[in-house]
Formats: sequence, C-alpha cells, structure tokens
Amino acid sequence: MESRPRGRRLGTLIFLAPLAPGVEAISSADCWVGGWTPEICCSAPGAKGNPLCWDSVFTYDRCCTETEEGIQFDLRRRNFVADMVRRGATVHFDIRHVSGGRTGAVASRALSARSTVLRVPSTQVFSLKSVHAAVIDASRQNGCDAHAVLGLGLALERVNPSSVLADWIKLLPLTFANVLWFSSRQLELVQKTFFSYIVQNWFEDLDCMGRAVQQMNPNLWRGRSITKEDLRWALSVVKTRGFAFEGTRESTMLIPLADFLNHNMVASVRTATLAEDALRFVATKDVMPGDELCIDYAQASNLEFLVRYGFRVEDNPYGGRQFELGGEPMQVHCPAYILRYDSPDIIENSIIDCHRQARYLSFQQQFGELQPHEQLREDRYIYKAVEQACGQLLSMLEPPPQDMLSEYSESTESTGTEGPLASGGVQSGVDRVESA
Repeated sequence: MESRPRGRRLGTLIFLAPLAPGVEAISSADCWVGGWTPEICCSAPGAKGNPLCWDSVFTYDRCCTETEEGIQFDLRRRNFVADMVRRGATVHFDIRHVSGGRTGAVASRALSARSTVLRVPSTQVFSLKSVHAAVIDASRQNGCDAHAVLGLGLALERVNPSSVLADWIKLLPLTFANVLWFSSRQLELVQKTFFSYIVQNWFEDLDCMGRAVQQMNPNLWRGRSITKEDLRWALSVVKTRGFAFEGTRESTMLIPLADFLNHNMVASVRTATLAEDALRFVATKDVMPGDELCIDYAQASNLEFLVRYGFRVEDNPYGGRQFELGGEPMQVHCPAYILRYDSPDIIENSIIDCHRQARYLSFQQQFGELQPHEQLREDRYIYKAVEQACGQLLSMLEPPPQDMLSEYSESTESTGTEGPLASGGVQSGVDRVESA
C-alpha cells in the first residue's frame, strides 16, 4: 500500500502531517536520474514513459508520491487550489495522481448531474484581453496568429514574479510531448500524413513569436534573454491547455485548474456557461468522491492526439476522418462513416451495412418489395459515395510506408511521447482539437 501525506487545512494553507511510524519516504536519489525533478517527471504528458526520469527499479507512482520532493510538489498544488478558492473560485476536486500514472482532477465530494464542478472568476483567466499591449503591437506587426500572441503573453508573464499566473505557472510541466518537441525523424514521418499542416502551422507560430520578441523592448523581459525554448514552452501550454469557448482561435483562454481535467470519451464534466464574471464546468452525471473528472476533448484519431498532445487513447474508435453520407431519410439513424488509416479495414463493415439496409427500408416504404436489380442499384450508390470520399481523402494524404509507421511508433515510445495527458480538455462548445 502506498504511503500518502495526510493534510489538515488551516485558513488557506495546508500543512502535512507526519508519516505513520515505520513508514519512510523513499529517497529522491533512488528516483530521478540526471538531476531531473518532479516538475519535469511528475507533470508532463508522457512523463511515466520518459526514460530520462527513472531507473529500472523505481516507478512513477512511488517517486511522485513518496519522495520528499514529490510530497512538497503536491503540497504546492494543494495550496494553489486553496488560494484559488480564497480569491473566489469554486473547486470540488483535488489534484492528484490517478490510474495509469496520470495527474488529474478527482472529485472531493459527491456531485449530482448538472451541479458545479469548477467555477473560475474571469479575473483568474488569461485571454487575449490579458496580454500586454507591447506584445499585441509586436505580434500585429508580424501578423502572428492568436495562439502565438497568447503564448507570447504567457512567456512574458513567466518572467514576472508578481504575475497573477505565477503560482499556476510553477505547477506547469517544463517539457511537453506534442509535435513541437518531436525529433527530426518523427517530424519527417508526420509530414507524410494528413497532419503535416499542424507541423507547418505550429512552427510558423513559433517563428512569428521569435520575430515579435526581437521587436520588443528588452526591458520588458526583466533582463532575461528569451530563447526559442522559452517560446516553445509557452506555445505548448496554449496548444495543449487552452480552451476556445466560441470555437475560434481568438477566443482561446487559459483557465487554471480546468487544465487538470483529463480526456475521456465518456465525459463526466462539460462546460456550462461563459459569463462576464466567471467560467463554469458542471457534472454530466452523478459523481462519487474519489471519481476522476474528465472532459471529452474531441472525436479524434490516436495519430491526431499524438501529434497535438503526445498521448493516445486505448480502444479509440476514431481512427480516421469522419464524414456524413446523406440519401434516404432512414440513413440518418446510421453512424457516420469514419475513413480509417490505423487498420486494414478502411471503413467499418457494420456501418456500410447499416446504410445499405436503411436504403432498402426506405425503398420498400415507398415502392414495395425490393427486387435484386434494385438492391444492386442501391448498393452501387452506397459504394460509389464511399469511393468518392476515399478518393478525396487520398488526394489530401500521402500514406507513409508501413515500415515508417512502425518506426514512428517505436520512436514515440522511446521518447516518452506516448504517455497519458496530465492536463484538461474540451467538448460542448470548447474546442481543444481544432483546425490548426
């Protein structure tokens, strides 16, 4: 059984109680190799699989929960939550390690469907309205995208010790696992897929941020030289932890604490309101204390999740691009087609059959019993529509050879980019997997 710190709350501070007699925290010297720390190894997406963090004996869970550094890191997180509450937030979850070596939001009390899980005052949110005017001006002169502007604003907040985001920034991962951190070989493989546009757009954002920094007064950075690594970190925060409530990049904002809501296809949390004074997240079903709280990011393939976040979803049914196929009224009751590129079956046979049977039923309702030649005609219509959709996808995609896909999979595992996500997500009007 793991030993866990026991805490009691006094005002807005939390003090750790001593561990039980005979139970000792394991030594940090046994855990992190090469001088790595909990900030890197216990927070970043994919940290559990990062070979630079752990030796072959000690595990993610023990090192991140039972070392002195791990306990202190957890204490800072809990004090941050308490301070958010003191400043007006409503928080009905704790942030702690959950199954699979992730860090996530765990319900601290029983919650009924539609009850508030998290309410964050607008004064604690970081959006384009919060960005320093000098950043806005320099970004506008260089034609930077909204995500680049927000990232540049975050980079400036990071060097400001009096920033309202200072305590939250200290809890963020120091490294990420998205495409901005891929090796040159991984980038080459991704550029041979449909998602090559993400590589192009994200690195263009990074370059634009660099040009804008060169035009800004160095005094704004408080004597610090801003490197490409600083900008890569800031843009990664925006790309992986930003919420776009209106479905546009300009509406993207950073919401402390909401970013700890992990992804799950069966979500227990959704966004509720975007009011002038606060942002609110509510439960979609009854939740018991200790249950992990999750948001559904999007119906995306594992390849897209890997490129954008550095994690993949077990048993993910979305292995490709989805499209609707209209026709007879009965077809609206069938699932949408998904053109897959992660399995030999390009399309689920059951879905094709559903659309075929729907057309048969529609025909029978209108004209009576279906004759063999009429059934053949309906089948041809279905397969012709699917063929056209496949052709359109193929025109957008240069499939990499199978050996390259295997090499990509091996390279993601060796660099730890395959681990689960430690931040929050989206759906219900909040886009996290968006067009670029």
